[in-house]
Amino acid sequence: MTDIIRILEAYKCSEQMPNKRCKECPYGYGYLDESGDYTFWWCDDVQMTADAMGMLQKIVGVLVNGR
Repeated sequence: MTDIIRILEAYKCSEQMPNKRCKECPYGYGYLDESGDYTFWWCDDVQMTADAMGMLQKIVGVLVNGR
């Protein structure tokens, strides 16, 4: 699976299952939140966004600079 497909699929998954997070995220974005009284699995939206931005920067670089 290419990085861009993985990021797109992770976003789709997080939108479709907002209250059901995977303990073993197939896209690598699952994390255990232990900050409150209860622990629960969640999607690392911050990392997903950072990865998406990095991918967009690469695409723009190729479009603008041809490399």
